Amino acid sequence: MISKSFFGRTPSGEDVYIYDIENSKIKLSVMELGAAVISLYAPDREGGACDIVCGYDDLDFYIEGDGYQGAVVGRWANRINKGKFTLDGVEYSLYCNNGENHLHGGKTGFSHRVWKSEITGECSVRFSYLSPDGEEGYPGNLSV
Repeated sequence: MISKSFFGRTPSGEDVYIYDIENSKIKLSVMELGAAVISLYAPDREGGACDIVCGYDDLDFYIEGDGYQGAVVGRWANRINKGKFTLDGVEYSLYCNNGENHLHGGKTGFSHRVWKSEITGECSVRFSYLSPDGEEGYPGNLSV
C-alpha cells in the first residue's frame, strides 16, 4: 500500500510531498526534497516496529540543517579539491561550500532540490530530477 501526503513548503514556495509505502512487515517514508528516506520501520526482536533510519519529523530540519539525512547527494558525492576539475581540457569551477572545497553537489545540491515524483505501482515511487547545464558550475544537462 502507498499513500501520498503534504509534508511542507520550501522557503521558495515549492510544495513537498511524502510517500508512505508499507506492507505487513515494514513501513518506508520518502519525500520529494532530496528524494530522501525519512524513516524505515522494521520488526524488532520483541515483535514491535523500530525506526532504523536517522530522519526528521519536520521539513524545516532538512532545509536548515547542514547534514544530508537520507538524501541523494550530487552531482558529486564527497569533496572536490578547491572546487575545480578539468574535463576534455576545459577547467570548471564549482561552488565551494566546504571551506575551499566543493562538497556533495555544492550550495544547493540534489539533497536540497525538490524532485518530481510519481507513483509507479502498488508499492513503488519514482523520483526524477533534471540538473541543467551550469547548475553549481557543472557542465551539461544531467537527467537523474
